Amino acid sequence: MAPPSQPGMYDNTEINTVACTEYLLHEFSNNAMTGWELTIKSNGRKIRTNLYLMDSAEIKKLSCQFFIVDDVDFGEYDKLMAGTMETKDISKIFSDMKLCGKHHNRNLYLRCVPPCQLYLEEDHRIFVQDIVEIIPLIWEKQAPKNSKRLFSDKRHFNALCRSWESEKKHLEHTIPLHEFKRILKILDCDASLVTVIEDPLSMITQEEMLQEVGFVRTCAPNLTVVMNQHQSLFFVFHNLVNGVNWRNEMCKEHVNCNAKLQTKILKLLYEIVKNKEVSIFP
Repeated sequence: MAPPSQPGMYDNTEINTVACTEYLLHEFSNNAMTGWELTIKSNGRKIRTNLYLMDSAEIKKLSCQFFIVDDVDFGEYDKLMAGTMETKDISKIFSDMKLCGKHHNRNLYLRCVPPCQLYLEEDHRIFVQDIVEIIPLIWEKQAPKNSKRLFSDKRHFNALCRSWESEKKHLEHTIPLHEFKRILKILDCDASLVTVIEDPLSMITQEEMLQEVGFVRTCAPNLTVVMNQHQSLFFVFHNLVNGVNWRNEMCKEHVNCNAKLQTKILKLLYEIVKNKEVSIFP
């Protein structure tokens, strides 16, 4: 996607970034999805997942997204709960980033997934589906620009969405943080309206891996548990290969089961290794 010929109003704006060293992470349950709260050291903002503001029964019914909320959303939730709105309708508001952003004036957050510890020179990554949701919300919050430029930016944005869709990218698809910054400039978005937080779920599960057997993983916007390429290889090998005597332990129920299973496992490992672009796997 080529940048527009005319300079934008927000070319000099920058996103706010919060690294894991810049927040205090408190875990109050073993549920990595919802059992945590972080406090940003610089401003005292309390951060949780939107699932914390939803009824557990409604989470199962609704087509939910996974995104970050803060004190502003907590306050709005308390007001709604004190009013006459039904719980299912409140849950629906907090089930979708775009719906939530249209309902009340809220702060905009994205998670960035850190690189593998073996490849720290790689950039953090942002979920494409989160980008698709948040850019229209940025346009609504920032100062109005002339209709001609807005029309051009929306045309570029729609083309970008179509390209991702035509390439059959999954919701787990991610792009590097520097590419996200470039997209914001091309679409003339006020980057200062967005705070990108180093993914708390990655930090929690990384600590689990260091203390006991586990895998660094996170949650995609569609609630799928995902992990990076290197963790995926380790996960498959550890759960399907490690400790199995492939020569002597035959399957008692299926003829040639071991040979077929070996072929499928090797095919899966090859698919993970050969994929150079999408580094997050369900």
